[in-house]
Amino acid sequence: MTEESDEKKIGALLELVVHDLKSPVTGLRANLGFVSAVAGQAEEVVEAIEDSEAALDQLLRGLEHLRWIGRALGDRPAIAPSLGDLRDAVRRGVAASGVEGVAIELPAEPVERRLGGAPIETLVKLLVQSAGRHGRNVRVRMRDGDEIEVIDDGKAIPPELRSRAFTADGQTEIKSHPQGRYELAAGLYAMGLLAVAAGGVLEAAGTDGAALYRIRFLGDTD
Repeated sequence: MTEESDEKKIGALLELVVHDLKSPVTGLRANLGFVSAVAGQAEEVVEAIEDSEAALDQLLRGLEHLRWIGRALGDRPAIAPSLGDLRDAVRRGVAASGVEGVAIELPAEPVERRLGGAPIETLVKLLVQSAGRHGRNVRVRMRDGDEIEVIDDGKAIPPELRSRAFTADGQTEIKSHPQGRYELAAGLYAMGLLAVAAGGVLEAAGTDGAALYRIRFLGDTD
């Protein structure tokens, strides 16, 4: 059995596990919403429900990361790419992030790509959410259609970790480092796979106070 076939089997198994777990977790989330509507306003009850909802949201996010990893191991894009104006994908991603006050700098002209669309929208959402967790002021800018940068005023991933930050091998090291900016359920690795699905790579750069995630496209701009 080859290493490639092993990876595809593991990927298929991951997707199966995610599929089987997502329905009960989604059901629990819906039931919590019902309980919240009828439980009253006692402070302890409200806090317990909010904590439970946040925990289930984290589980759902982690399952989504595992689904993307499973697809990538099966030699498929984490999210299917689509033709579109990258500016629209960036705007939708920022809006979906829920982070307030994000400054956006985009080119005046459309930036059409055969790859992008959904993977970029989702990736921008996740990067902005990560930036919002680690800093207070978040900016998103696109450079001539070749790069998208997400910048915050938190601590940057240290230079010695940057080459491995978005790889499978680097996740344990990232989690154990106080400035690794680890994301739940191998989230940085999953984000790296979204960049690949969009025809690019994800990089970490910047300095403390100007931490930076960069999506760098590898050609294919229309």
